[in-house]
Amino acid sequence: MDDHEVVVVDNGAGWIRAERATAEEPQRFPNAAAKSRAEAFTRYADFSQVQDITGLALRRPHERGYLSNADLEREIWSFVLRSRIKVDPKESGLLVTEPLVNLRACESALEQIVFEEFGFRSYYSCPAPVLAAR
Repeated sequence: MDDHEVVVVDNGAGWIRAERATAEEPQRFPNAAAKSRAEAFTRYADFSQVQDITGLALRRPHERGYLSNADLEREIWSFVLRSRIKVDPKESGLLVTEPLVNLRACESALEQIVFEEFGFRSYYSCPAPVLAAR
């Protein structure tokens, strides 16, 4: 069997919890992007360096728990995976949680991100309650 690193992403509509499968605790990030109205910057999933939050426009890739903006989700994942967790998707597998009753269009959009944008070696998605069952 070919050994490769596995990344686990609990992809919630409000928060993303992500880390290597071997880690003790996942890292937690807002599943959102903030664009400054006054300055020319966009922050993805990390707003700790923002001084004035009153001038921010917040965008979220999910509506009512379902993926509605795949391009924004790709940008957020890119920041989380490459800048914070520092994994090479081409050398890693991916385990992702999805809504309990997910729409096929949302699944397809996520699969496109996983394989075409990031190029993960392997991929498995399932509802979070399935992983929590004992």
